[in-house]
Amino acid sequence: MNMKRKITIKLRLSPLAWQIIKRDCKRDRFAYDIAGTYIYDVVKSQLTREPQPSQEAPDDKRTTDAVYISERDFERHGCNIKPEGHALITHIIERLARMEVCNFVAVATAAGIKRDTALKHYLFENDIDEQLNFHAAKKYYQRNCKELEEAHKKLFTDIKENENKKRKPDVNF
Repeated sequence: MNMKRKITIKLRLSPLAWQIIKRDCKRDRFAYDIAGTYIYDVVKSQLTREPQPSQEAPDDKRTTDAVYISERDFERHGCNIKPEGHALITHIIERLARMEVCNFVAVATAAGIKRDTALKHYLFENDIDEQLNFHAAKKYYQRNCKELEEAHKKLFTDIKENENKKRKPDVNF
């Protein structure tokens, strides 16, 4: 996506959501460039022209930072986001991050790596170990991703069986 002129908007998101944006998007001195990512589409869907009051709760763990949107989207949709929109953006980014963790761990587990080892590795390598608690991620995985792990194990087993069939000569005398 070619953005000729960029407009800066403020987002109020959770630390995990910002860490995902930091990992996936470039940043200059002023804001993150989220163009060309799923995050841009989510943000664009929440833009509105209606002025929004500042919603900062003293005990809120969300932080504010800036991202770029295109001038075209600014003119079409506006540059404000309702408080519910910020919450929805955070929810979608965090949900997709958890599913990414589940996919990685399921494939690693199917390949023979212990689940806890794979989970710790993913959290550490993607620098989200402080934002996404290991035990919470493990619990989420156990509740929501066991079927995915079984599907990957079945796929790996099928691949091994097919390779073994190809290696055996089929000679009848």
